[in-house]
Amino acid sequence: MARAVRTAAAQIRAGRDELAELLPWVRFDGVEWATLRIDRAEAATAGGRRPDDAFVDSDNGVITCWPTKLAFAPRVAALVATAVSDAGLMPSDAAGPPADWPHPPLAQLPWDEVKTWT
Repeated sequence: MARAVRTAAAQIRAGRDELAELLPWVRFDGVEWATLRIDRAEAATAGGRRPDDAFVDSDNGVITCWPTKLAFAPRVAALVATAVSDAGLMPSDAAGPPADWPHPPLAQLPWDEVKTWT
């Protein structure tokens, strides 16, 4: 199910209108606006609908999870605990990964990128 994509100008108008409705005492004069288009990051479902539960999958020793909603975070924890148990793993007092493991690079933050502000 494809969603209509707003233009950047239409998205900014919608954001301004909603903020004006929700926070009528705040003045937004002189505020600069920009948009960032993102796709939802969630598991694919039949028919392209939003998932109705948290997503947890175990594949080749890797557990991938996505709560789909912050309210599902406790559900994700329970599902991950089950996946860990099903894999026959037991928690330990280990302090974390070895100190010599490399740290992954951080992505550039959207607001640090050059944008066209209006």
